[in-house]
Amino acid sequence: MESHVVNAQHFYLLNWYRFDNEILSQLVYRLKSDNSWPALGYYAKLLVPKVKVDWQNYAGLIPIPGSKSGSVHARLLAQEISYITGLPVIDVLIKKNEATEQKLKSAFERKNESSISLKKEYAEQFTKCIFVDDILTTGETFFQSNKAVKGSIENIIVTLFYRPKA
Repeated sequence: MESHVVNAQHFYLLNWYRFDNEILSQLVYRLKSDNSWPALGYYAKLLVPKVKVDWQNYAGLIPIPGSKSGSVHARLLAQEISYITGLPVIDVLIKKNEATEQKLKSAFERKNESSISLKKEYAEQFTKCIFVDDILTTGETFFQSNKAVKGSIENIIVTLFYRPKA
């Protein structure tokens, strides 16, 4: 992860090194392209026990918006985690429309182009929240999301996959 995210706690289900494991790559792509809600529920049940925090110490789950319009993976995963933990889903973030998908951007572009903001109807500061996303690569989207909600350093991120840069 980028240096500004190192202190954030990150819990994830699987390391995913792109092109390293073809079966896992297919699983990720199918999960994202098929919008498989039952699969997200299954993976959430595997993920929640790996998150070593007292869930009730957090205000809620904040799904991180996807890079494509209509991307709902983080929202669906947050809903599944909510069913298990009882934490509410706090859907407060919005992503600007972008010409380039996140996965096609360089780390420099991701770091220097803020694309996440707080929805207009929310002005409060959110402390001790759990951010939810499907894949974490550089950590930049989490950093922007935490900044948008004027977040606490106690916020954490939970993802299905962690894809560290080679």
